Amino acid sequence: DGFANLQVKTARCRKRKNDELLLLKLGTWNVNSLVENDGGIETARQARSLPVAEDKKIELVVRQFQKFEISIAGLQETKWFGQNEYCVSGVTVLAAGRPVPTDPGQPAYRGEGVAIVLSGVAQLAWKTGGSQWRPISSRVVVAKLLFGDQWLHVISCYAPTFAKSRQEKDKFFDELRECLLSIPDRDLYVILGDFNARVGSSTGDKEDDWRHVRGRFGVGELNEAGAELLSFLSMFGARICNTCFKKKDIHKFTWQHPRSQRWHCIDYAIIRQRDARRCIDSRVFRSAECGTDHKLVCMTLSLGNRRQFYPPPRKAPSRCRFNVAQLVRVDPSAPEDDEIVRQTVTAEWKQVSADCLEATPAGDTAKEQWTSLRDATVQAAEAVLGKQRRRQPNWFLASSATLEPVLTRRNALFRESLMNPSPQARRDFVRARSEARDAVREAKDNWFRVTATTSETKKFGHKDVWNSIRDLQSARRGLIPVKSCSIKKADGSPCASTEEQQNRWREHFLKVLNIPSAFDRAELDLVCQREVRVDLARPPSPDELHRAMHHLSNGKAAGTSGILPEMVKVNSEQFYQRLLVLIDQVWRDGVVPQDWVDAEIVPIPKKGDLSSCDNWRGIALLEVVGKVAGRIIQSSNPG
Repeated sequence: DGFANLQVKTARCRKRKNDELLLLKLGTWNVNSLVENDGGIETARQARSLPVAEDKKIELVVRQFQKFEISIAGLQETKWFGQNEYCVSGVTVLAAGRPVPTDPGQPAYRGEGVAIVLSGVAQLAWKTGGSQWRPISSRVVVAKLLFGDQWLHVISCYAPTFAKSRQEKDKFFDELRECLLSIPDRDLYVILGDFNARVGSSTGDKEDDWRHVRGRFGVGELNEAGAELLSFLSMFGARICNTCFKKKDIHKFTWQHPRSQRWHCIDYAIIRQRDARRCIDSRVFRSAECGTDHKLVCMTLSLGNRRQFYPPPRKAPSRCRFNVAQLVRVDPSAPEDDEIVRQTVTAEWKQVSADCLEATPAGDTAKEQWTSLRDATVQAAEAVLGKQRRRQPNWFLASSATLEPVLTRRNALFRESLMNPSPQARRDFVRARSEARDAVREAKDNWFRVTATTSETKKFGHKDVWNSIRDLQSARRGLIPVKSCSIKKADGSPCASTEEQQNRWREHFLKVLNIPSAFDRAELDLVCQREVRVDLARPPSPDELHRAMHHLSNGKAAGTSGILPEMVKVNSEQFYQRLLVLIDQVWRDGVVPQDWVDAEIVPIPKKGDLSSCDNWRGIALLEVVGKVAGRIIQSSNPG
């Protein structure tokens, strides 16, 4: 078995430079349902009006894939209804499930459900190939990716369990056979799935009929379902990758039987036998966790020279938001300790801001003064405020004191079960996981109940009532897309690269924002000239500056510099003096810093097809300091 000697070749491949080979990491994972709440159809459906996944567990799964740098993943037992494309945290999810029951009397049985997750270079290759995918059934889905001139077909499948009928098992293999027969011989394919079968390991002897299908490093013994799977794969010349590499048994087992507590391998990554040398590694990652009893199977696939293919999409620079929550007093009824902490942070922020300004020369021109003021303020914010942490849901924040110890204990027991894989450690972790799940469900229900009761007791039409309704809707809605899954050009064809997407956005907003206006110059000459006001030439005073900053609203987004309104309103006296000098310089020279003029346009989704730019609303983000100068000009000329 020459494939068993690939470990030496794997070591050689790893020594090569990263720009020589295009290596793809693929994974398969049975997630045991992505649905948080088995409610009615109206709450269980995904994407009733938007291609957005409502169930938040998929976000946790995507984060696990990003942690292990997996570009392509197959999911099984998603239990989602319908067939649709979703955008979750910047990755594409192609989901296939049972049709949504339209009859009110029809039982809402979710069944199986499979999906394919694409990110990074795989997501770009899928769009380059025309965004082709085909949901064959709720058990089989296939996506087609183009790497240069090489096509890669990714299949995610979920085989029926032992208790299912013979008819259902035959139907699954017929669907998988139809899918494999439709793939040209010159193309590559990868099958990722949970087959509910044990294939054992090969002895390497000629008497072994399955020596070309399975490797010598499998685990367990062959059962009836495994023999059926091997027979099926031998007809198509396929090979099971995660039986061909010598690993520890803990890196081969994918599922533990709930009654016998014995570990088995029933999840596989499969490719053609002639392409077996492209698979340079395969193993199980036990640390991946999403509340399932299956382990994540990962394989590394080599597609040849990286220069032959498209480079990975460039990541947009992340927008950092400084943690200004402790600079503003939000709740007057907050504990006294919180007020002391706020005052301490505010005093430190003012002191550090003044020190940074003193250490930075002001400059002569308005551009130099603005650059100095901006850099000193950002430096002080990084030293005192720091970056804002990921915002937790309102229901979690309301019960964080109760939930954090429970979740910490669950994570600790999970790590202990990995270090000490004993039955008792596994039982302790399962019990802690169940307790954490119950605590999260109870905290969420209590928050919904309290929020709804509070809104009912308030006066109808009051602002607090609408805020409560908005909080309830946002907590129930779940994920909100931050960018479109696949932007289409003006002619309807999909954009194949990041540059094409940027050009499409530029073309769209130039058309929407730059609307030509028609007017008659003669009509302007007929307008009476008002008396010239000499007082408008007077530079702004400190009182006007403080009034303009007082009108800034908290909680607004920052411009390109990252300076927030709270950082301007709560600052040192040196900052106000430098800002007044800067605005006075701009006022006298008539030259505005370019950062004040430029606006960063951020698309916000509306209803409808998000692949169309018309269903996105552009929000212009301006510099906060530029807003202050604009407010002064507006207040000095109210007419």
